[in-house]
Amino acid sequence: MNHGNQRPALGDLIRIDGYGTRIFQVDAWRREEYHGIDVAYTEIIYEAFDCGNDEWFEAAAEDVTFVADASQADEWLRANPAPIVPTSDWTAFGMGFLDINGGGDETMKAKEPRKPTARELSGQEAERRKQARKERAARIDELLDARNDAKELAVFFGDKDGEYGAKVAEIDRELAELSGEDLR
Repeated sequence: MNHGNQRPALGDLIRIDGYGTRIFQVDAWRREEYHGIDVAYTEIIYEAFDCGNDEWFEAAAEDVTFVADASQADEWLRANPAPIVPTSDWTAFGMGFLDINGGGDETMKAKEPRKPTARELSGQEAERRKQARKERAARIDELLDARNDAKELAVFFGDKDGEYGAKVAEIDRELAELSGEDLR
């Protein structure tokens, strides 16, 4: 049986911070290593399913609390039925469920949201940068199309007033800002 600081094993029942009294069963776990310029760490990630509705979750080891050993899981669940939370009721997580371990009418108080791990923060930053690169590339494509159109219109209609030339110059300035190069 897992107690104290031992990590839960396959089949063990756990709770996950932020999900109130919901009970999960460990289906798998993995060790992830992260190596960055200024940081390196190893993290244990648990894959578990909600015993009440079979919804699948992942949780970092620091967010997991051991409830019952795999060999006692069925017996524990018979004595303490897992709360069934509809998957569409996201606002209910962590609030207002009967505390099945405390007994009586006590309700779980909403916990403060957990702080993101370094891995999550790094992933969020990488995703933000990726999105910014995509947006920048899309804007450059738009500007190049507009530049080509202005040059073709100048050839087709002539550019007596310098209107198309001014538009090309304006686009070149914006492209230079986006690319950090002088395009003239």
